[in-house]
Amino acid sequence: MAKECSLVTMDIHLEFTEELLGGISKDPNLFSRWILEKKGEGKDELPSTVDQEVSGDQTEDEMETEVDEEVETAPVALSEEEMKSTGFHSDDHGLFVYDYFLKGFFKEVGNTLKKSLDVSALRGKIVKNLFVEPRRIHIMDASGNFKEEPDGTVERPIQIMGKKGPRQALAKSDKVDAGSTLDFSLKLYPEFNPKKWQEIITSILGYGSDQALGQFRTGGYGKIRVRDWEIKIFPFFDTLTSRVPKPRVTTVDKNGEEVKVDEPSPAETSEVAV
Repeated sequence: MAKECSLVTMDIHLEFTEELLGGISKDPNLFSRWILEKKGEGKDELPSTVDQEVSGDQTEDEMETEVDEEVETAPVALSEEEMKSTGFHSDDHGLFVYDYFLKGFFKEVGNTLKKSLDVSALRGKIVKNLFVEPRRIHIMDASGNFKEEPDGTVERPIQIMGKKGPRQALAKSDKVDAGSTLDFSLKLYPEFNPKKWQEIITSILGYGSDQALGQFRTGGYGKIRVRDWEIKIFPFFDTLTSRVPKPRVTTVDKNGEEVKVDEPSPAETSEVAV
């Protein structure tokens, strides 16, 4: 009999207390260079101005499929000069970040806090047991409306490592104002009990007031606070099995003849949303 354990979900409403900078390059060749880097090639070709919001846990085919999607939603440069700047993904609703933007944050901060939380290999446990939904997390304004356009741009000096050594340059990024929000959910598998998960996620989110999200975090951009959140606890194995329709079971005799067929009822083939 399976050990009793719980699936935890957390619905989280985040607010940015400082401006958030977009980290997606407007250079259309970024994604091909990114694929090379993920294969271990061309690593030095990626400019330091690019905020690589990638999960690092996919197969090559999965990465290429996601890159195709991201090419369609990436910011578009309106001039050659703009190709050197960064912005946000967008669709018909407005600006958004992908789920791995937040999962990367949880992995990074979890790795930083693993000793304080007394959890070994916390980053790896987050990779395998923490899932962010939805795939596209739209940026909302303070009134709860979709943020359709950036609120402006930010320029700052950066150091770029070239073939002749380091040199100074200006980086330019689209921004959204402080007060913008993100609403997303976490699905947490039972690596830990609900109380421990709450301790871990609370600590990581609290650290976000300093660690921040997005581009130029060291400059104080992208700091966050939790405005509201809700935790739900579900029976783990009941939840998993309820996602899969009950099978049609056929009993066969020694001659290979069907002797009994059990058909599931419509109610037994329904799924749950968790």
